[in-house]
Amino acid sequence: MMGFGSLFRSEMRRHGSVLPVSAAMGLIAALSPWLSDSRGGTPAEVRGAVALTVALVWTLALAIGLGATAIGSDLRERRLGFLFRLPVSGTAIGASRFLAGLATIVCAGVLVLVVPLPFGMDLRSASIGFDFLASKSPGHLGIERFDGLLLLVPVALVAAYGIASVASVALAGDRRWLAVDLLSAVVAAGGIWWSWGALDRVFAFDPQWRMMALAGGTAILGLGAVAAWMLHRGRSEPDRARGAMSPPLLLAAAATALVAIVYAAWYLHPGISAVEAAPQANGQRLGEHWTYIEGTPRNRPGLLFRMLRDVRTGRVVALGPVPWGARFATEPRPSVALSANGSRLAWPELAGGRGRWWRLATLDAQEPDARPRYGPLGFRPLELIWALSPQGDRIASIAFIADSYRLLIDDMATGGRLQDLALPIFVYRIHFATPDRVIADGWRRSDDQLLNKLRPFPIDLSTGQVGPPGPPLSLHSKGGPP
Repeated sequence: MMGFGSLFRSEMRRHGSVLPVSAAMGLIAALSPWLSDSRGGTPAEVRGAVALTVALVWTLALAIGLGATAIGSDLRERRLGFLFRLPVSGTAIGASRFLAGLATIVCAGVLVLVVPLPFGMDLRSASIGFDFLASKSPGHLGIERFDGLLLLVPVALVAAYGIASVASVALAGDRRWLAVDLLSAVVAAGGIWWSWGALDRVFAFDPQWRMMALAGGTAILGLGAVAAWMLHRGRSEPDRARGAMSPPLLLAAAATALVAIVYAAWYLHPGISAVEAAPQANGQRLGEHWTYIEGTPRNRPGLLFRMLRDVRTGRVVALGPVPWGARFATEPRPSVALSANGSRLAWPELAGGRGRWWRLATLDAQEPDARPRYGPLGFRPLELIWALSPQGDRIASIAFIADSYRLLIDDMATGGRLQDLALPIFVYRIHFATPDRVIADGWRRSDDQLLNKLRPFPIDLSTGQVGPPGPPLSLHSKGGPP
């Protein structure tokens, strides 16, 4: 323990020049309202924004710089031999350098943020800009709601320090292991990238940052174990240390990717019981044989999951998250539709990034053992304005193309486009009145698009003509079946 303490103090003295520089950066942040045009906010907000930005950039630069010189440079120049002749273990040598580097980074960031405080600094208002940079949803403003990102920042700094340390060792020894190290980077980055995209498709903002924090924490633990093993086996020999580092590094990368993928899969695929037990879970009967259920399971904030239950057998069909447009439209959009004759259920599922492209899933509503089928039909419904025909053989949807609302009629079996009609109205919702007649509730283009002017416009599919509107409708009146 005495050896570890001496090495730690020695490393802190070696990094001593960082602290005056950090204090100077904090002073610049304190003076920033007078050094630049601050008309975009109050002096306290400007000071807070500059201090936050400088602290993040400076600590990240320190994490990379100190990590790169923690072990790799001494290993490459064979200066570690002296330390290994002391009565301390390789683990103590590595831990003293690692912790001294992290302590220096923390002190530097704190100094940048503390020095401007006597001048007056509003960090909470300044953090709003970071909410938008982090793609936060509306209403999640302010540093107090920044739980996922606040957790990610220290994890990212520690991970950057560890990655820089490993990279410096990789360049110091035998280059024949470089392919294994590159494979490790690809594995870790690939798992995180896939998980981020899967969560991004359902606009799961906070879970994205939590996933990154979990993956980063796993990477930190893995890098720590790799460093300890490398110093234990390789000691002061660069090539020997290099060979001891790469195989466990690949295992650490695989563990990082696995944690990211497992978290995303856990979030996006809750169990049936979790959905049914969700607070404020909603159930709706669809025809004679099916019940539609949706709810937000505990521990999965922001996820509104949906499923179908067959009342004849108790079988449950998971449908995935409720589409974004169906959740946040002015009026809730139908997420699942049952044809008027009760023969077919249909629902849109995500098939592309950020809900911009959907595929249509169908289910035989009369067959107890039927499984969902995914036909060739993919579409971009405007805020999920769509309807299923009475026989369940066609789908009508609204698209906004070339500055015009268009009614699209597609064949469910082949995916072929049957009709494409330009509409002289703004459309709010649609439904089939008869197999050849669609009712579009909306406004004339000459209207102000006010909701109190909502009217039903009949559309004859046999002629493609839009008929005269009916009497005004209220916003939440049911113009037809959902």
